Amino acid sequence: MGFGRVVRVAGAAGVAVAMSGLLTGCEVKGRFVATCHGVGDPTGPQGPGHVEVDLEVPPRVAPGATFTIRVDALVGYPDQAGPGQDQAGTLSVTGPVTPSGPIFVDGPYPEALTFTATGQPGDEITVTAIDGRSRYIGPGFDLTFDCDTTAGHVTDIPIAAP
Repeated sequence: MGFGRVVRVAGAAGVAVAMSGLLTGCEVKGRFVATCHGVGDPTGPQGPGHVEVDLEVPPRVAPGATFTIRVDALVGYPDQAGPGQDQAGTLSVTGPVTPSGPIFVDGPYPEALTFTATGQPGDEITVTAIDGRSRYIGPGFDLTFDCDTTAGHVTDIPIAAP
């Protein structure tokens, strides 16, 4: 079971920021249960792990608008190792949006991804974490693990009238 967490500016300070026009996005974090395997050996030993994602997304987008999703972190790792070096992963951005589908993100972070909303008010754009990767380098070893999740729903971005 995974979980996602949305961090939004709240309280009087949040109202002041929102009224000033400075609120450009919402931080969205998720940590999802995953199955990890060594890269180059997908049929080899598998083990439990996690995929973690940290994004900044707009709270809503207008029809036809261009918008950015900022990826601050996307990583997969075996439970016994924790996050490694050379972090990367795949997000899926679907619904009424261009481009749509899986997008490989390999940093360096933060990395900005640009999209165009193609739907109408009431539609939603869905962001999902598909997998994450970590590389571990040390004296005498260089290992990379891919971690796949099936529970990676991160957030939905509503399309709303301007």
